[in-house]
Amino acid sequence: MTQTATIDIGTTDITWTQFSGAGQIIDGNGINKNGQELSLDLKQNGGLVFENNQIALKLDDSAITGILSVADGGTGISAIGGNKFQMNI
Repeated sequence: MTQTATIDIGTTDITWTQFSGAGQIIDGNGINKNGQELSLDLKQNGGLVFENNQIALKLDDSAITGILSVADGGTGISAIGGNKFQMNI
């Protein structure tokens, strides 16, 4: 606070000034910063979407990568073709 005059609570306008950059947030992998606003750079059809201003999973997107193991509730299958399939357990 840089106010030098007497303060009357509820009446006096108080001036605040930032005196340190400690803790300043910077952008990084997939995170963009424009002024005081942060945003995410989501992979197109990668399974993450915004719904009602919240991040959600969209499991039917076409560019989701990786295999969900059986232990985590998935099938562990990476490919299906004919009578053959490959499992990574």
